[in-house]
Formats: sequence, C-alpha cells, structure tokens
Amino acid sequence: MKSEDCPGLSVTLQVNGADLLEYAVGEDGDEADTSKRYVEVVAGSKFSVGIRYDRAFLYLHDTIEVRAWLDGQYADGICSNPKKRRSGQVEAIDGINSVQNGRWVIQKLQFAALKTDDGLPKASMNDTLKELGTIRVECRRGRERRIPAGNESGAKFEPRKSEGVPEKCLKGRAISSHATVCEAIPIATPRFSTMEFPYGKDAIATFHFLYRSHKDLQIEGVIPRSPTPVPVEERDPDSLTLEEAREVVRRNRERDAARVQIKQEFKKEKRSHAEVIEDDENVEDDPEVSFEGKKRKRSRNSRDSGVEITFAELATGDRSAKLMKPGSVASLGEVKVHCIWICRAGAPQPLVGQSSFKPAAGESIPEKCLMGRAISHTAKLGEAKACIAQTAQNPEYPYGRQPFATFAFKYRSKRDIQIEGVIARIPSPPPLEDRDLDSLTAEEARELVRRMHAQQDEQVRITREKRARSVVDDDDALTNPGRSAIANTLRHLAIPASTWLT
Repeated sequence: MKSEDCPGLSVTLQVNGADLLEYAVGEDGDEADTSKRYVEVVAGSKFSVGIRYDRAFLYLHDTIEVRAWLDGQYADGICSNPKKRRSGQVEAIDGINSVQNGRWVIQKLQFAALKTDDGLPKASMNDTLKELGTIRVECRRGRERRIPAGNESGAKFEPRKSEGVPEKCLKGRAISSHATVCEAIPIATPRFSTMEFPYGKDAIATFHFLYRSHKDLQIEGVIPRSPTPVPVEERDPDSLTLEEAREVVRRNRERDAARVQIKQEFKKEKRSHAEVIEDDENVEDDPEVSFEGKKRKRSRNSRDSGVEITFAELATGDRSAKLMKPGSVASLGEVKVHCIWICRAGAPQPLVGQSSFKPAAGESIPEKCLMGRAISHTAKLGEAKACIAQTAQNPEYPYGRQPFATFAFKYRSKRDIQIEGVIARIPSPPPLEDRDLDSLTAEEARELVRRMHAQQDEQVRITREKRARSVVDDDDALTNPGRSAIANTLRHLAIPASTWLT
C-alpha cells in the first residue's frame, strides 16, 4: 500500500515473502495522512510488516522510524538508516524482541483464530477491543542516536489470552482472527537506537491494515460471496463425473426405499385399527396357499445332430392355412438323407431330367402351419452354373426300396435353437435400476440420472394437471353452486347427465 501523503513510501503485509492482496475501504471515514486497506489472512500463518522506499522518496537524508501496533497494542519498531537504505529494498518487522529469563529472544508474528462467546462485555474491553482486527503502522522522520550497550530494553507486547471475546464487543464487525506471537527463539543481543524529532513527532504516513478471513470479507461485502453451488440432483447429467452420478443414483434409491417403508408402516398401522369380525376360535385355519409360477422349460438333449445351419430367411404371413397343401410344410426346416441298397444294371446312359425340388424361400408360410415350431430359415438353390453331362445306370433294388439308414438334420438359427430349449438362453442383463452402483460406468450412471429427471418431470406434470382440474371444478362450484349441487346429487343417484342437461 503506497502512501498518498509521502510519495515513494509503501508498507505491505507479507506472508512467506509475498505481499497480501489488498482491498480498498469505502471513501467515508478516511482521515488525513491515513491509508486503509482490507487484507485477506489465514489463521495460523506467520506474517511480517514490509517497508519499501522508492526513488521518489522525499526524505533521503533522514532516519525513518517505523512502529507497528497489533490490535491497538504496540508491538515493535525499526529505524531505517539513510546510509544503509536502498531503493526498492524491503525492510521488515517480522517479530518482537524481548528479554526472557535473562536472555534475548524473538517471537515471530502470527495470525490466530479468535474465540468468541455469548458473555457480557466488561467496561474495560471497549478500549482494548476497539482496534481488534487492525494492524497500524506509523512512520516518523528524525535523527537516530545509538543507545549504549547494557541500556537496551525490549518490547512489552502481551499476546491476547485464549479465552473468548464477547460477541457484543465486536459491534457487528466480522472478525474471526487476531494477531499474536509464536514461541520464543533465542537470539544474540540486538542493537538499539533512540530517535530525536527536530521536525516534530507527527507521523509522515500512517497505514491501517484491516485483516479479515475470506468469509469475513464476504460478510462485510468487500468481496462477492461465492455463488451457491447447484445441487447435484439438478445438474445436467452430461456434466456429472462418475462418482457424482453414482451419488445421485444412491440418493434416489435411498429416497425411494424410505418412501416404500413409510407406506408399509402406514398400511400396518391402518390394518391394526381395523375391526375384528370374528374371534380367533371361530375362524378356520387358513388353507395353505401355494403359488406356482410358469413352468420353466427343461433343456433336453436333442436326438438330431443339433447342427446350426444358416440358409435363406423364411417369410411368414397371415394368409389362411387352408391354401397350403397338406404335408407341404411338415418337413420344413429339416434335411433328410436316406441310404438304400441298389445294384447297377445295363450300360450307362446320359442322365436326362430335372429335379423336382421346389424351394420355399420365395413363398409366404402362414404362422399356423409351423405348429409352434421355431423355424426362421429354409433351404434354397444356389446360383446355376454350367457343368459336364452326367451319366447314370438303371438301378435295381434287390432288397426293396426301404432305406437301411436315415439321417435327419433339423437346421435352426441360434435364436430358434434357444427358443426350442436345445441350448441354454443367454441370460438377460439386469436393468440399470437394479445394478450395483460400483459396477456402473460413467455413461450408464448418467443414463440413470436422465431417467430420474424424466420421471420427476412427468410426476410434476401430472400433479399440475390435477391441480388445474381441481381449480376449474372449484371455480365452477363457486360460480354456480346450485347447478353444482344438483349435478353431484344426480351423479350420486347414477342418473345420466344427458337426461337432465336437456
């Protein structure tokens, strides 16, 4: 903070060698030769008073005495010798020198938390607490005179005791810290000087530092208050982290569980107040009731090969099953291979003829013709290709045309095989609402939050519609009470409205 009355002179409060951020005080109340600034401090931090002289300083050949008061109590001071003074160099008051148990010690300056209570203030406290929360620094010009060795005397600063300060003594000021000193550290005997003031004892500059915590500065309106954070439940789901989304879901589940518990307790209480119709002796024992759910289809071992073959998709429709020839779809979804004993006789002849195979891929099969079978594919012919003419001999069947071996392959899609119970179905994943929170990914947790928001919006909409309808009914009853009473009576008697409205 620079002095307006003494150019080139500035004083600051420092923590760890850095200047504290200063805030301006209102224009009202500023006195001549006085500078006031708010500074933000943290309880427990050590501080020092720094004095800096620039090239514009007027009194280059005079000694400057700097004295510091903590909360209205004199702490310590230094004398700035013009021969040792350097432009831009900082001279600091960082502790209080005193004699304890016959030796010199220094106690560093420190901020501490202020304890308050609801006790009654004493008359003597008004003066001692008037400058609480203020560090005052005064600078005077004069001439330095050394004190002979052995005549030194240290400062007599008494730190504030730990007992609480009555709230009424603060007089509405937001103060939660005070200045104190740390433990004593032994040092060598310091050199002291006394000052002569040929130009008068008036200060050339006075500085007031109103030190406050961050919260105190917000209360006094020096800095804006921190905006109230938006509750996690009301934030955009896309802006939530994984942990925040899980926390929202966890709170919603706890809220739903508490609501269900309250409803159950209400039902129990209502049931306990119900009338008992008969005594326990006259009431027959309730028969044992057992609930049997849908029987689960047991997986069985297929007697066929169980080979999964993918052919053309089967088209199904709703046309009448009467149009289909009997037995035309009995073997649908099945490939049979017959093995028959034959004997070849005669000379080979060219094979002339055409297969009677007619694929069903282009037809629409009625659902009823499948008779509950899970068939979604059919066999079809591939693309025609040119080949060499084949020959065949006229076969003879000495043992009859009955095959000695038959192989049947029932081809199905994987889904059809699961429906018929040949292989186990893939278990359906549990809904997101029933999943463990720790197993949810970030996107799944956000999706749950979106569903919760949609459900809450729907409940709000339904509630508003109910309230709007009730308001309309109330307005109708107020504007035409006689008509409303007649309507309620006829409605109670189950008379249609059309018979009396006309």
